[in-house]
Amino acid sequence: MTTVDRVNEMHKECALAYMEQHMDQESRDDCAKIKAAEDVFRKEYPQEQIEILDKLLAIYREQEEICIHYGWQAGREMCLRSARKEQLWFPYQDEAVSGYVRTEPLEELPAYRRLTEAVSELLADQKAENYLEFKFYHEDQESELLVISHYLGYLEGTFLYPGIKPDFAQNRELTAAYLRRMGDNAYIGRTEELLKA
Repeated sequence: MTTVDRVNEMHKECALAYMEQHMDQESRDDCAKIKAAEDVFRKEYPQEQIEILDKLLAIYREQEEICIHYGWQAGREMCLRSARKEQLWFPYQDEAVSGYVRTEPLEELPAYRRLTEAVSELLADQKAENYLEFKFYHEDQESELLVISHYLGYLEGTFLYPGIKPDFAQNRELTAAYLRRMGDNAYIGRTEELLKA
């Protein structure tokens, strides 16, 4: 395993742990429903459709990993840009936290596009409706992981950059706003605790 692979694996572990710790009851119910739906699918559908489901789920896992890596790096980048007093694009008070994350560059990544095309190819036949429940669930998961990893990447930047960038000065207003919007305002001033997997 390369150093980059290990770092990405740690980011993934941290993002998944954060998601698990902050999952509300509705999300837990959705998770249980999709697991039950998968069990039923595996019992009731023919082997060739189960193989398609397995391929689909593998693609979704790859997409989620790309989202975590992309979101984490974009969060760190936003942290640096905010410290440099660059004009940032982020949502107004009444908009969702997901507005902090720009998805257009993600969608242009060759690996991500390849996976998106692979999903389209797998679901191109008349039986695509059998997989829609899994598709919608994993699209929601991907969005959630993208937001979480962006947030954690931003927080990592606030913790990491003071030690390696002599001119770094945290944008405390943006950090406090991000913590509040993610429901973590109790961590203002001790954000490194949120980075523990």
